[in-house]
Amino acid sequence: MARSRMIKPEFWQDEKLASVSRDSRLLFVGLWNTSDDYGVTKGHPVWLRNQIFAYDDIKMDIFQGWIKELEKIDVIRPFTHNGEKYYYIKHFCDHQKVDHPSKARNPTPPRECLANDSRKFRDETETETETETETEEVAVSSKDSASPQQPRSAVFITIPLVNKSEFEITEEHIAEFRELYPALDIHQQLREIKAWNLSNPKQRKTKSGILRHINNWLSKSQNSARRSGNSDPPSSNLCKHCKKRPWVKNGLCRECWEEING
Repeated sequence: MARSRMIKPEFWQDEKLASVSRDSRLLFVGLWNTSDDYGVTKGHPVWLRNQIFAYDDIKMDIFQGWIKELEKIDVIRPFTHNGEKYYYIKHFCDHQKVDHPSKARNPTPPRECLANDSRKFRDETETETETETETEEVAVSSKDSASPQQPRSAVFITIPLVNKSEFEITEEHIAEFRELYPALDIHQQLREIKAWNLSNPKQRKTKSGILRHINNWLSKSQNSARRSGNSDPPSSNLCKHCKKRPWVKNGLCRECWEEING
């Protein structure tokens, strides 16, 4: 959950921050909102990009370049915990007044991250880790614009919208979904999402809301897969009986399902 933060007048006169791009400075402010009350934020670049720039079409290499600028001037420090990436915002607690800090939701940074930081960090035993995969609503960006230098990603499927247009899901979207939801067969999940929208025209989404709809669907499906103990992604999209057509239910294609179940 994003948190309210304050910007001191000195921020605009800071010579160190003046050495980075304007977009990097805006990103830095956004990181204050995504961090917990101890200056630690989840560091997955897709998650960060879409929390801070939810309505902007920003290519990932450009966004990561802004992060590198902030790392270079040592205002944020990356670290990993249980295989997931986080950022510690240096001197965060010196500049943000938090009267009633909430319970820590992210892991304690390692000692080297806290070096030369005047603020003592909270006891690690209070940490309640908020992992990237457990966050229920993770926004994934809309497709990148085509350009001569970077050809447009191939379209896998389209999802009908409330205005009767179609939203294109590209292979680039799918690559991001697979990274965020590793327990799922993303292709099959998208087919089911399309089928649901075809069957429920009055509940279709707008262009600005369709990715949230997809991510909510995938998040619930992944949580369900984990509760059932089936956390391994499917090895194939093909029917396990005929091994020719894509499966749609219990590993079987429609034809084989009807043949076996009468």
